[in-house]
Amino acid sequence: YHSMWLAIVTMTTVGYGDYFPTSLAGYIIASILTFTSVLFLSLPVGIIGHEFTRSWQIRGQVLLKNRIRRCMMKWGYNSKDLRLLIEYVDVNGDGML
Repeated sequence: YHSMWLAIVTMTTVGYGDYFPTSLAGYIIASILTFTSVLFLSLPVGIIGHEFTRSWQIRGQVLLKNRIRRCMMKWGYNSKDLRLLIEYVDVNGDGML
């Protein structure tokens, strides 16, 4: 029971200190658990941080698209009209303006 409590408290990085290893093998196992828990807990933080950074980088594009959409609706255009406008302006027909 105490060893399971020590493992859970160590891996969740709470570390109450009510139970602690007293032998060399216990210290080694607790150190491995601590290192492993840091790796497992840092993985989701890195993924979330990367997605936040990526979202922040494309923020300008999203705002521009919303602004264009609002203006087009205000002027009475829809998505089919926008396609025609882009085809009209596209000189060489490659789909890039």
